[in-house]
Amino acid sequence: MQTVVGIFASRPPVDRTVERLRALGVAAARINVLLPGAADLGKTPLSETEEPGVAPALGAIVGGATGGFAGLAIASTLMLPGVGIVTAIGLAAAATFGAVGAVAGAALEDTLANGLPVDEVYVYEDALRKGRTVVVIEIVDNADADRVRNVLAEEGAESVDAAREQWWIGLRGAEDAEYCTAGGSVGDDLAQYRRGFEIAQFGQTGNQSEAAALDNLRHDYPEEYNHPPFRRGYERGRLHRQSVLNGRNHSQGTQI
Repeated sequence: MQTVVGIFASRPPVDRTVERLRALGVAAARINVLLPGAADLGKTPLSETEEPGVAPALGAIVGGATGGFAGLAIASTLMLPGVGIVTAIGLAAAATFGAVGAVAGAALEDTLANGLPVDEVYVYEDALRKGRTVVVIEIVDNADADRVRNVLAEEGAESVDAAREQWWIGLRGAEDAEYCTAGGSVGDDLAQYRRGFEIAQFGQTGNQSEAAALDNLRHDYPEEYNHPPFRRGYERGRLHRQSVLNGRNHSQGTQI
């Protein structure tokens, strides 16, 4: 199983994309849409066949959606820390983002079942904060993946890799200055610094103590942990993650 992701700046191409994917034979259960704010999707009656363990936490509801979303399983709107109101459409989207809103203080990795890739969630969050819509399609066959990517590209979607680069560009000026101030030199070390910074965005690291977070980092990334730029990037990234979850601006001006 793999996922193909597209990020859209407006709603109309999202509707067209969903309709085209359904016409290609992509199952409704494999299409997931994250909409910023409370989307008007028409009347959505409560499902009587909710999946055990998921619906009680997420308020999953099925059917009643209009337009391209007709027939898709959808979740009620969620209030996500650092993001705001989001409408999650699709079981994987609900399982991932619903867990963030419903399980306070728990590590995101511990709440995922068949959800979205944990190391990309912060990119989706950033897109949603900017008012964009994220479409995630679960793919079984590689040939289908190519067809899905073509549809996303034709409808003007930005890839998750491109969105990740834009996210970093928005932070890099402050982080370059911070790294140089701390005695580092911009160059090869910056790649390790960025790697640590990005890892700190995975899950809910802001809810851990500094000691616990560093212990987990040492355990999960033993080789990289020995490099000071990697650890420094992680520390700065942790502060950034905390500021996002608290609804503040990113790491500019934050001191360690």
